[in-house]
Amino acid sequence: MGQTEQGSYVVTLLSPVVPPPMQLTFGPGPEERPDDALERRITRHLAGSLKAARQAIEGTVGGESDAFAEVVDKGVSANLCEALDTMIIPFSTMDVSFVWARTRPMPRAREVIRFSNDDAPILREAARAFRQRGPRHDESLVGFVNILNRTEDQEEGKIRLKAEIDGQMQSVNAVLDQSEYARAIQAHAEQATVIAEGDLERAGQRWNLLNARIKRIISNEEPPS
Repeated sequence: MGQTEQGSYVVTLLSPVVPPPMQLTFGPGPEERPDDALERRITRHLAGSLKAARQAIEGTVGGESDAFAEVVDKGVSANLCEALDTMIIPFSTMDVSFVWARTRPMPRAREVIRFSNDDAPILREAARAFRQRGPRHDESLVGFVNILNRTEDQEEGKIRLKAEIDGQMQSVNAVLDQSEYARAIQAHAEQATVIAEGDLERAGQRWNLLNARIKRIISNEEPPS
């Protein structure tokens, strides 16, 4: 942590770097040094992700519907969008600047990425969209088995759950191994509530529970916990 500066809530973070060996002076360009320390690579990646997020915001304002999806490979994620949203809300603007060490120079000695309070709703919506697209790991769903489907020559069986997701009842498809499918048959026969776990993924208008397992079967008299 570096010293604060005059201004509104200025925080300086220092990431130390080691000067490169002299023999690398005439090697790869300043952004391509193979001997860069982990701290430099992480900081450079963060700068690239923030610039990509800035570009995606501008693209969204310009009417590009997939602006954020196109910068996922540059490190823009739901977590990054949510973090920026949280940091921006209290202020009218927020500048993130990078000043690169002279011992390991970059094409630009200083880079500044600016975000404004108007960007917060866009980032919030982008984070929500990312969450919907990407799998939610180790998600628990409470619902009931609606449909069973397995042929005689298959060990695995397919089921469809009716469960609440984000406050709405949704149909969720899952593939279960032989033992888990037997439990699903039991729950369906008893019309019992089940707690299912797995990685929840949305594909278009459909929900899938990957690596699914039945954690618990709850009788009608027993409340879920």
